Amino acid sequence: MKSLICKKPFEMNYADVEMPSVQEDEVLVKVVAVGICGTDIHAYSGNQPFFSYPRVLGHELCGHITAMGKEAEDEGEFIIGDKVALIPYVACYECPSCKSGKTNCCENISVIGVHRDGGFSEYISVPKNNILKVNDVDNNTVALIEPFAISAHGVRRAQLRKGEHVLVVGAGPIGLGATCDCR
Repeated sequence: MKSLICKKPFEMNYADVEMPSVQEDEVLVKVVAVGICGTDIHAYSGNQPFFSYPRVLGHELCGHITAMGKEAEDEGEFIIGDKVALIPYVACYECPSCKSGKTNCCENISVIGVHRDGGFSEYISVPKNNILKVNDVDNNTVALIEPFAISAHGVRRAQLRKGEHVLVVGAGPIGLGATCDCR
């Protein structure tokens, strides 16, 4: 399969790579749409902390399940062909934070497209816990779910009240999503 690999800052190359294997708790996803995040731009320009090269970037994506590991298949939540969005933050589920239900504070968290290879590939294998079924949403919109979820989360946390004014700094997808979500 083909992957777009960021070899080092300011150098990206298409390469033929092996198809990813699927572990027991994973699904194989054929990527059909992928967004370019500020994280990807920072990695490309060499300004992404906690980043190592070479790396396949991309974590805002839409794809279709093409294979499943036994555990993922046995649960029956997904079927081959389901359209899915990616949750890029992979928790360990073993540390104290994960065991207390705070997977966002995982001591061993890894981010798809940053710490592990991402979606600028034809296929990506991801944990079943890191996908959302979105069969009735068009492909390009699915690729925007992750950045718009960040916008919505920020607006909810701000607990805005009618008549309050806010300043949104940045007109990228997350900033635009925050301005659209402000009521």
